[in-house]
Amino acid sequence: SAPALTATQRRMLAELGAEGSTCLTPDEAAVLRELSFHTPATPRDTVLFTDPNKDPDDVVAYTICKQLQVAGFVRLTDVAVTLGNASVREERARLAKGVFNRLQLPDVRVSRGQDYPMSAKQDKDHAKFLQEGQALRAESAEICDNSLQALHERLMQAPQGLSMVVIAGMTDAHALVDAHPALVRERVKSIAIMGGVEPARDTDGHVQPDARAYNNATDLDAARGLYRKAQQLQIPLRIVTKEAAYKTAVSPSFYEGLAKSRHSVGRYLEDVQKNALNGLWD
Repeated sequence: SAPALTATQRRMLAELGAEGSTCLTPDEAAVLRELSFHTPATPRDTVLFTDPNKDPDDVVAYTICKQLQVAGFVRLTDVAVTLGNASVREERARLAKGVFNRLQLPDVRVSRGQDYPMSAKQDKDHAKFLQEGQALRAESAEICDNSLQALHERLMQAPQGLSMVVIAGMTDAHALVDAHPALVRERVKSIAIMGGVEPARDTDGHVQPDARAYNNATDLDAARGLYRKAQQLQIPLRIVTKEAAYKTAVSPSFYEGLAKSRHSVGRYLEDVQKNALNGLWD
């Protein structure tokens, strides 16, 4: 039989309105058991760079962040939202803030990312905003409109350091590293990027971003700058390639389980996933 949930896991599900879900699958239990061996003494402050409501993966990451925070691995402090022109980024940021509010993480500060250069094709592609996200949006007043200022303030308030996780274009992460290199070198303990690397290093021996990876290509100059600057500052880089990401995709049962909770974020993810699958046949 499937293992029973721990008290922490039951509390998390209760916060999400899913008290009736009392068991984990064997695979889920194995993952959580392995994670438990690596629980830090104190949660690591974490800043996330994201582009929600283009597809389901960002909001999936938010729900996983919730579990990691409940379990004591991280404390998600800030989220910088990118992708699209200023109005589209505003809508994405409102969606992100609304999701965190519903996940009982109201203290996560969400900021709208900066402008970045786009071709006409990118402008059209980056404007994709799924209709399913409309109902979850927070008010504009809940969003910080200056990501660089917000992130700089967070670094100043994090004497023990923090981690950066980049699952979107790198405009804002690069802007922070470029504007405040000394502070970043002192306070940022690692940078994890969902991107990819070129097989060959540059003439200085630095790892270079793979221009074919979507998150790198969104703002390629920023990606090149972030990869290079992080290496120059000797900040550990953890690059997750698309091949690795595809191997760890969540299963359809993940979405079905969230939907059964009747939680608004669960219903959103199920609807988005269904429409994504239907779109394959359109």
